[in-house]
Amino acid sequence: MLNDVFRELKRQSVVFHTELIDDLLNYLDAENGGFSEIPEDFFDRLAEAINELEEKYKAGELDPRGEDLLRTLRLLRRRLFEKRFSRLVRLAMAQVLGCNVELKGYRTSKEVEFYEKLVSFLSEFKREVLREG
Repeated sequence: MLNDVFRELKRQSVVFHTELIDDLLNYLDAENGGFSEIPEDFFDRLAEAINELEEKYKAGELDPRGEDLLRTLRLLRRRLFEKRFSRLVRLAMAQVLGCNVELKGYRTSKEVEFYEKLVSFLSEFKREVLREG
């Protein structure tokens, strides 16, 4: 009986991680036209799932399928971060250089905060170097 419960919990965990992979793939596909709409807590939930799998890996409790899930989650998380990060950096630079920048799409509050700080930092750097204002 107890083994059945543990098997079911393990299956649910795999399903949860597989759903995260599906979400990541969907968000990556949607990134081509702008920022994909991701839940505010998505990166936090993703980090928790990866940390859980890493702990199981360190304890020797992860089977080959789990190891594949861990590698895939890490890879897709990095790709999504890099797409969003590079877009934010390019938009911030364009705004500081005087382009009319319109932030289209959805960004998390952390991304908005990063963008605003980056624009401020780049603007200050530009003023210092060009001795403007």
